[in-house]
Amino acid sequence: QNVTFNKNIKSIQMYLNGFELSGPFVDLKSTANLALHFDELGTEFKNYQYSLVHCNADWTMSSLLPQEYIDGYYEDYINNYSTSFNTYQEYLHYTVNIPNENMRLKKSGNYIIKVYEVGKSDSPSFMMRFVVYENASRVVPMIKRSDIVAQRDFLQEIDFNVIPSINMANPFTDLKVTILQDHRWDNAINNLSPTF
Repeated sequence: QNVTFNKNIKSIQMYLNGFELSGPFVDLKSTANLALHFDELGTEFKNYQYSLVHCNADWTMSSLLPQEYIDGYYEDYINNYSTSFNTYQEYLHYTVNIPNENMRLKKSGNYIIKVYEVGKSDSPSFMMRFVVYENASRVVPMIKRSDIVAQRDFLQEIDFNVIPSINMANPFTDLKVTILQDHRWDNAINNLSPTF
């Protein structure tokens, strides 16, 4: 899960650069990047670093080594920060773009970004999920009112077809589907199996 270990870290956001309402999803083959923003209460500047962890479909750590999914440095510094101005609560605002000139991604998949003070990689300040994808399939969704009459006023049903452009030996095990509501992972729907 997205988790914060430092109680002074607030307002963590990650989105497609230039699109603040988007989620933390970026196309591997595009030139776009994700913007990570966070605040730390107080006025004391801290040197922060970050590293990326490649994960499996179930968000467990994959067996890939960093050199297999990162081109460049395996950890990097967050050098871009600003101080609050005319605010009741003083804070520092930190930002970093991913990927960037120091750290480029070579593989699609689920990722965790770990942010920590320099030299403290074993005790991160926070960790956050993001997804790097490739357009290897076409998804045709159909959103409609719930088939359950009692839920029609507040729930929707999503039916969809996945049309893969890659060979899939067994779609019942090879295809992993996750449905998110407003980019939230805490109530994600997982482990859906194809009906045919």
